[in-house]
Amino acid sequence: MDVPVSPPTAVSTWERLRQRFVLSGCNDSDTVLKQAQHLTAAPDRFSLAWQQAMPFLQIVVDEIERRGLPGEIALLPYVESRYQQLPGKAGGPAGMWQLMAPTARGHGVHVSATYDGRLDPFESTRAALDLIERLDREFADWRLASMAYNAGEYRIKRALRGRPTTALTPASLAKLQVNPVTHQFLERVLALSCIVKDPDRFKVRLPPVAPEDTLEAINLDAPVDFNLAARLANVAIDDLRRYNAASLAGSFSAAAPPKLILPKRAIEKFVSAISRIPEKKRMHWKVLRIDADTTLQALAGLHEIPVEALAVANGASDDSEVDAGRILLVPGCDPVSCAGPDVKTHEIRSGDTLSAIARRYGVRVAELMQWNTLRKDSTLRTGMRLHVRAPGY
Repeated sequence: MDVPVSPPTAVSTWERLRQRFVLSGCNDSDTVLKQAQHLTAAPDRFSLAWQQAMPFLQIVVDEIERRGLPGEIALLPYVESRYQQLPGKAGGPAGMWQLMAPTARGHGVHVSATYDGRLDPFESTRAALDLIERLDREFADWRLASMAYNAGEYRIKRALRGRPTTALTPASLAKLQVNPVTHQFLERVLALSCIVKDPDRFKVRLPPVAPEDTLEAINLDAPVDFNLAARLANVAIDDLRRYNAASLAGSFSAAAPPKLILPKRAIEKFVSAISRIPEKKRMHWKVLRIDADTTLQALAGLHEIPVEALAVANGASDDSEVDAGRILLVPGCDPVSCAGPDVKTHEIRSGDTLSAIARRYGVRVAELMQWNTLRKDSTLRTGMRLHVRAPGY
């Protein structure tokens, strides 16, 4: 009698990381243990941060496996940015890896006024891991390579004063004369590895991710408006902007080849739908409230677009009737898609929040509050105009 064979169980992202850990965790250091306890002091907040990070973590784990790197390296972006695609400010670092622009450009990443590849999870991960591999070749110690990534290799070299790196015990490493922030950086990486090894010990939940929710970059024949892309892919517009944050104005830049980052589950649907919209009609779409009863055929004629294209953009049939008050996506410019990166203000619309506006324009909530003299409890009223660039920018 044949014994049924069970299909192999997929290995979770977290287990893949555990299998690649090479450094000692928190058991050998009270300081690292305290960091682990601090990081998990609010378990729900810790789990939520990782839930938001998971699409990007998948990219990093895939790449460190391909390169044969330690699992701890995948924890660096969490310590640097909590895996957020943070925009650069005044020449500072940017992206989830917090790369400086000269460093990024030196590793082939395009950085300009309209496109910042440091905010592309694929480009930035490639560049950051190239740098980390070089640092490990320099120091022959992943702990020092991680510290050098944070502080700069020359600061670590000065602190070592020519001593061999292979003999550094945890105690001697802790005595290196470097900025305390750099020591704390390594401690947090080690603390995170300890948490990932044994989440139950710290009473936290590490979120799962379905394989079809991992991200993939697809090349496009022509640029596509983000509003349209989100609708066709059935992806929330805020998520799509977060995945494609490298396009600083929330739309495609002529400085970079058109590509789109989407969850794998959405790609087939998007590719099928976009093929039904003429290339010249894929940029500049806006949300429109219909004033009077009409038909989709009439609206298509008004906007000079095939009715099939308008139908697929709105999940409707070609012969649909459209009632007054309905919200449709139609060809045309909104303040962001046509004003480009030089847009200075944003008109508040129903449902707008400071955090959503900040993400849309690649700025920080604190900056919006400062530029517009707002408080945390300020009310955003429809029709208000907010500065989305610093006055005089």
